[in-house]
Amino acid sequence: MSRRILCRELAIVVGLTLALPMWAKPLKKSIELYSPARVGNTALLAGQYELVLDDRTATATFEKNNKVVAEVPYQLIQIAKAPTDALVFDKKGELTEIDFSGKSQAIELTGDSVSVSPTPNSLGNR
Repeated sequence: MSRRILCRELAIVVGLTLALPMWAKPLKKSIELYSPARVGNTALLAGQYELVLDDRTATATFEKNNKVVAEVPYQLIQIAKAPTDALVFDKKGELTEIDFSGKSQAIELTGDSVSVSPTPNSLGNR
């Protein structure tokens, strides 16, 4: 095999490898809200949620008891390396940023949520 063909094939493999993250599984992480909060225009009660980040659609999904209760777009932002996981709220109690322990990137929640606000009965009281 000539060097030129080998380089071209290597370039194709590298290109496909870089495209693979679009097929990657969404990141899932459990988070706990200690008081009611807003995500976009959806009110969330205090409690445990599963956060699902889909980098293909840049959507953060909040699930409770395996049911989607809120979806909101996000963007990655650069931060100083976070010492711990952290939820950042604005003065109105809206969740605006999620930092991950040991990472220098965080997600900034951008825009309105696209799902219907859950009722207290559907989430259960804590």
